[in-house]
Amino acid sequence: MSPDELPIIFSVQWEQIDEQLLQAALRKQHVGTLEEAEARDNLGAALLEEIAPAQGRAPAHFGKKTGVFWWYIYDLFVSGGAVLHPHGFAAKSVLAADVYEPPIGWAGTAYISVWAEGRGAVEGKPILVPFPHVPAVLMDRGAAGSFADSASAYRMLVVETVARVNLVAPAALMLSAASEADD
Repeated sequence: MSPDELPIIFSVQWEQIDEQLLQAALRKQHVGTLEEAEARDNLGAALLEEIAPAQGRAPAHFGKKTGVFWWYIYDLFVSGGAVLHPHGFAAKSVLAADVYEPPIGWAGTAYISVWAEGRGAVEGKPILVPFPHVPAVLMDRGAAGSFADSASAYRMLVVETVARVNLVAPAALMLSAASEADD
């Protein structure tokens, strides 16, 4: 099967996700395996920013919350190797984006931006898809929950994030092809 015949799907490398979670547990002074960390009653919840810690500053216009989302997406799709990209998508083809005003009243300001590579120097326009809901156990230090609750919520967030990226990936490829035709 040639690269052009491969399916358009971003796929999660679950062993990398488990490693992120284990590292978060170790930063909380846990000694042992991930399974042991999830079984502990006294190991408190880990926030999203603790599971996917910042590696620098998010873009200046990002707020505190969308800055956390920036590093989560960056870690998941760019630097952490947790998500394999299909043919036609560069390492930084999936990033977080924010908008100043919600496009419609009930929408948020956090989005996932997905674009595809073109041939040569042409790159497709990005498609924005709304960022998934993030459970309180991952965002609010005061929320009740255990490390196991955080781990479960994080895994579900990864599933929902990758599903949204996979939803718009074909459209990103189509826009990339359209950009090539315009040149």
